[in-house]
Amino acid sequence: MRNQFMHRLCSEKDRGRILSYISFEPEVNLYILGDIEAHGIEYPVTVAAFGPEDGWEAIVLGLFNNFVV
Repeated sequence: MRNQFMHRLCSEKDRGRILSYISFEPEVNLYILGDIEAHGIEYPVTVAAFGPEDGWEAIVLGLFNNFVV
C-alpha cells in the first residue's frame, strides 16, 4: 500500500494554494505571509508542504536560516 503522507517543495505556481492554506489563521501566519509578499516563493524563501496531496497538514517556510511551521 502506498504511503499517502508526502512532503514536497512548493514553487511560485503554488502561491495561491499556500495563501489559501495560511488564510485560516492570519495572526499566526503573519510572518509567512510577509516573507512571501516581500521575497516570493523562490530563493531566499523555500516553502515545503506536508500531508496528502489533496489536503496539506502543515507547511514550513524557510528564509535563510530561519524557519516557520
